[in-house]
Amino acid sequence: MALTLPPQNLDRTDIIQQMIAHVEDFKAEFPDVNYTALEQEVLEPVIQGKFDPEVQIRGLLRTFQNTDIFKNAFGQIQDPGLQAQINAFIQGSSAADAIAIQTLLPQTSLGGALQSGIPVANLPTIYEDAGQTKTMEVR
Repeated sequence: MALTLPPQNLDRTDIIQQMIAHVEDFKAEFPDVNYTALEQEVLEPVIQGKFDPEVQIRGLLRTFQNTDIFKNAFGQIQDPGLQAQINAFIQGSSAADAIAIQTLLPQTSLGGALQSGIPVANLPTIYEDAGQTKTMEVR
């Protein structure tokens, strides 16, 4: 399907309106795309002059989150904290709130000491008692 517009209609609003008008043409071929998010969160705000990068990036993520290519790419992210941040952002958290989310990495035992991906040498030693005989274990 080719969209043809007269030269006088080749502006942002007319192009986006044509995209919205013809979005139904793609639903059968790409059923996993969230066309509601595409229209309401990505395209319509541009027409209304309400461009907000955070809203539109979230809308793009929502648009494609159920597609195989998105799921495959998301599954390749090896950091569960980053996955949690992305999910929070998609679900509506602000970018600042999503970035603030921290998850605990799985801990592994290394010679009796617990390590969570952070070099122990760079952390301060904290003691549980005034005599500094028992170090505090933080998880």
